[in-house]
Amino acid sequence: MYDYRTLILCASLLVDGDYYGMVDLISNGKEFVTKELLERAKNIKSKYITILDDDFPPILKEVYHPPMIIYYYGDISLLQDLKSNVAIIGSREPSTTVVINTVAIAKQVVTSGYNVVSGLAYGVDYHAQNTAVLNGGKAIAVLGGGIDNCYPKVNYKLYEEIKRTGLVISEYPENSEPKKDHFPYRNRLISALCDKIIVVEAKRHSGTSTTVAWALTNIYRDILCVPAPFGEDSLCNALIRDGCGCIATMEDLQDELPPKKS
Repeated sequence: MYDYRTLILCASLLVDGDYYGMVDLISNGKEFVTKELLERAKNIKSKYITILDDDFPPILKEVYHPPMIIYYYGDISLLQDLKSNVAIIGSREPSTTVVINTVAIAKQVVTSGYNVVSGLAYGVDYHAQNTAVLNGGKAIAVLGGGIDNCYPKVNYKLYEEIKRTGLVISEYPENSEPKKDHFPYRNRLISALCDKIIVVEAKRHSGTSTTVAWALTNIYRDILCVPAPFGEDSLCNALIRDGCGCIATMEDLQDELPPKKS
């Protein structure tokens, strides 16, 4: 008989982190652990924490289908206090103006003492987390593929820097390939890990909208939006119309995120 950590780890490795596959393996009572799987488990590069561990971050138990295992590099204690974390999310193809806004917002967030959560994707994610690192802040990157598989590859240098100075996490082991349905599922973790979510730019039907949907319907996080010009297909404008916070100036951001006391 194996301990619970071994069972969860081996189940995750066997099905590449698929939640339903893990549930099926662990609940059906059939033996699935092999010598080969144990050897693979012994040689994983990353650290990991399971939902049954005493120090599993409480905020991850709030989400829909709480992850049974989180693989990580860096400082896992950054997940213990969601009020210290702010998600910055948005378009993968931002305009020059949106990049400038993202950099300014991220710099203010870390200067005020908060950590930046995002998905290490192209565009807004990259610029927000790169700005956090360049300004001495902490970034928390949530991957949609395996913990050892930086996607997109072009962000590898930033991925390595966040591993060293912040935190990289994933529900998926080793070099598991990111799949299309991983990213909406990944977004539920981004929404859970923070107290507030800043949407810099996004279309109404986009990947960003799935993060917002998780935040508004499952775990009830505050959404703050940068308004877009009149007439655009803007998720931000729609959210502001429906009552979410508006960040039109840096003063608005400072009101929403006052400096944390050291």
